[in-house]
Amino acid sequence: MASISLFECLYRIIMAFTRAIVFSIFPAPKKSINDEIVLITGSGGNLGRALAVEFSKYGAFLCLWDTDESENQKTYELLYTQYNHRKMVAMKVDITVPEEIHRAAEKIRHDIGNVSIVVQNA
Repeated sequence: MASISLFECLYRIIMAFTRAIVFSIFPAPKKSINDEIVLITGSGGNLGRALAVEFSKYGAFLCLWDTDESENQKTYELLYTQYNHRKMVAMKVDITVPEEIHRAAEKIRHDIGNVSIVVQNA
């Protein structure tokens, strides 16, 4: 088992503090998700609905997938009416059936574009 010298230990501590100070003064730029295509599975449930609301606040295009069409429609209507979000599509997709996934994914790719963020919530 290798041991580190006192000098190396102090060096690592100083470097860690230096990095912490630099990153607190100059934080990394945040990536905008405006107009990014976000796919949320299980969007008809409570957590999926909350995630959709949060992504809508940042201007993302939402693809809402759920097996429960009526609950998914409620999410869609909530975003449309209360949050004035218009960039979205709601689809009934059972993610346990590969053919449905492929068909829905191809429709999104063809009609909207490539999905850049996937939230696997189902």
